Amino acid sequence: MQTLGRRDESDEPGALILACHERIRGFVAAAARLASDAPASDADVAATAAAVARYFRVALPLHEADEDRSIAPRLAGVGGEVAETLAAIAREHAELAAPIAALIAIADQLADRPGERAHARRALEETVATLAAIFARHLGREEAVMIPAIAALPAAAKAAIRDEMRARRT
Repeated sequence: MQTLGRRDESDEPGALILACHERIRGFVAAAARLASDAPASDADVAATAAAVARYFRVALPLHEADEDRSIAPRLAGVGGEVAETLAAIAREHAELAAPIAALIAIADQLADRPGERAHARRALEETVATLAAIFARHLGREEAVMIPAIAALPAAAKAAIRDEMRARRT
């Protein structure tokens, strides 16, 4: 699993969130490849499925905690579009729960039994399509509103967010 604060990443919380967004997009794309009919060996299917399940089971909840426990409280008093965005983000986190659980279940199945890929394809396609649509809206909203709001926070607040994000991953 990639960690926050790698040497090639900024220490700014907004940049760390953007890096998480790229990983989310990457793992949704990996799940879409599993759902495709592109040829892949059982070993590749199993490895990709295990990585997808691990990401959505372990890393994504950390990202949500970053937003819910570190960022949202510090932006709560900003109001206006930021307040509307924070409320939408919270709703979307709840909306994501069921399709993420479904994706993890399918990915776990394929990690253990990659030969069942064809049988899982339809459910995986539907689940990935749902996730892709929600994440497109969700990540776009965060990038347009939340990231600039984070950038406007005082340096001490940004440092606290960064430190909390890192602490979750140790």
